[in-house]
Amino acid sequence: MVLRSRKKFWRTKLPSKIKAFLWFLKKRVILNEDNLTRRNQNGSKLCCLCSNIESIHHLFFECYHARFLWRALHIVFGLVPPVSVEYLFN
Repeated sequence: MVLRSRKKFWRTKLPSKIKAFLWFLKKRVILNEDNLTRRNQNGSKLCCLCSNIESIHHLFFECYHARFLWRALHIVFGLVPPVSVEYLFN
């Protein structure tokens, strides 16, 4: 079942860069401040947009700017705003 959905994902008509970004998001390997500090990179752990602690979940779902973009997509395209990465891919 997983293999079939993976093939279906890579066959979608999206630009390769977007598919790769979404794949990295699903695997939770986006290099945000939280992941960089785990790799011993120095720097602030705060979101540069709202000064809260940055994580993948915060950056894509909790940050004020992300919620604004999800609301705009909901209004324009009727997409239900996701609440997590798992919800986004299911």
